[in-house]
Amino acid sequence: MVVQNIQIRKHGIDYNKIFSPVIRINVLGLPLAIAVLLDLEIHQMDVKTAFINRGFYMTQPKGFLIARKENLVCKLLKSLCGLKLARRVRYKTLSAILESLDFHKIIKDSCGFKRTVNDVTYYTAVYVDDLWIIALTPALVGELKSTLKKRFSVTDLGEVKYSLFNAINKTIFIHQHKNTAKFLDRFSDYIPYLIATPAERNANLSVSMPSSEAEKDAMKDIPYRQAVGSIMYLMVSTRPDIACYMREVSQFIANPGIEHW
Repeated sequence: MVVQNIQIRKHGIDYNKIFSPVIRINVLGLPLAIAVLLDLEIHQMDVKTAFINRGFYMTQPKGFLIARKENLVCKLLKSLCGLKLARRVRYKTLSAILESLDFHKIIKDSCGFKRTVNDVTYYTAVYVDDLWIIALTPALVGELKSTLKKRFSVTDLGEVKYSLFNAINKTIFIHQHKNTAKFLDRFSDYIPYLIATPAERNANLSVSMPSSEAEKDAMKDIPYRQAVGSIMYLMVSTRPDIACYMREVSQFIANPGIEHW
């Protein structure tokens, strides 16, 4: 595989798949619920080497050619974040290491792992460079951490308190107060007023909105799609009660009107 710049890499020749799976929020709730039920430890680590090494090569750059060795290529010491395969390489490497430690992927999600040794069960979950460890005692968590530290450059974040815009305590109580405040701050310039209900009463939304070019122009600078996506994350994580309203407003992402906003 020879890489000099990213643009020359061809789909189907140099690579086929570039995606890196992440654990689904609703699936992550399962090991958290088990942790509460069995009073397990829940810790978090940040994998610094999120983009793991691979055999990437490039031609010698101009100005750095080695005399009489111009035909040789350079092997990159680290994978580059800009390479299309980097995220997928990271996931496959981390997954392989966890499986070498006798972890097995859970059926519902390829980023959730489980290991049982001498009737003791560990759980791990992966979201890009965030890694959760769930085990019975701090000693068992520490044992797994020590093993992972030998294979990765990681930051030990200790017992999980805040992760993926979710605040978590040991009961478990999950809320998104901080994320909601950030959302309101981000879109405050576009929100004329606040209401106490998830949706305006008696609202009758339709595809005929906007009905004029003037209304379309008025919505050009309104971040409707971004706002819907942000609220969707709240809905999936902690606010299933607004799912009905999100189903309505998400239908008009392609051509929203003032009434939709």
